[in-house]
Amino acid sequence: MSFFAYLSLLSSLYVLNAEMVYIHGNFEPQGKYWEMIRNHKRVVFVWRDFPEAVFSEPIVKFASHASDYLRAFLLIRYGGIYMDWDVLWVRPIPDHLRRYDTVACPDFPATGAFPDVFNMGVLLAAKGSYYLRFFLESYHHYLDYHWSYNAIHIPYKVYEKHADLLYVDRHLQVICARGLCHPVWVQDFKNDEVNHLTTASFDWKFDTLAVHWTYPDPEEFEDEQTLEDSISMFAAIGKHVLRKAEHLLKTEL
Repeated sequence: MSFFAYLSLLSSLYVLNAEMVYIHGNFEPQGKYWEMIRNHKRVVFVWRDFPEAVFSEPIVKFASHASDYLRAFLLIRYGGIYMDWDVLWVRPIPDHLRRYDTVACPDFPATGAFPDVFNMGVLLAAKGSYYLRFFLESYHHYLDYHWSYNAIHIPYKVYEKHADLLYVDRHLQVICARGLCHPVWVQDFKNDEVNHLTTASFDWKFDTLAVHWTYPDPEEFEDEQTLEDSISMFAAIGKHVLRKAEHLLKTEL
């Protein structure tokens, strides 16, 4: 477990205030940060086989396809919140979002043929989510060689056909790539020149619930000392999470 993943877990516990955090995997995390948190009363590791196929189509090219499929399967069965390891919560989820079958957020890249794509790295769903049932059905048309088709394009196509089953919250998360964050509620958000450095329409403390770094991981999150020594916006977000956790973590272990 990296320090970044540890921060992500802390943000789930002490910013999102999750009742429980379940880590699903085919091997348990390791390292000093996992040892610091593994006995937390609200953290549970769930051993789970890596799915080798989707509807008899082998998963070969991209291991991320397994996560794309599993997150939908698990939310349909249990309900709750899915998050990638590279997400930090900065605010808890407001109660009004809990009334919807499923909640997701668009991504910023322009895709040509599709008006929008959805980033499913942060996903809220009720148990038995009808939207996610249709999403899983779409895997009958699974393209193993294409990393984004089933993961971000098809979720939008399902939304086109079943718009009443998905609530689109553009403030659910802000996606950051190559050091730039792209708020999808601003005009021309698909333009790479529109980002947190060029628009005044983004205040991470109030405008979003989570910040999601897709690639690469921020240097500020290399370790705790690097975070403390950094003064960037990314460092401010990491310190926000760390401070929230510091005064509560020891009482819960």
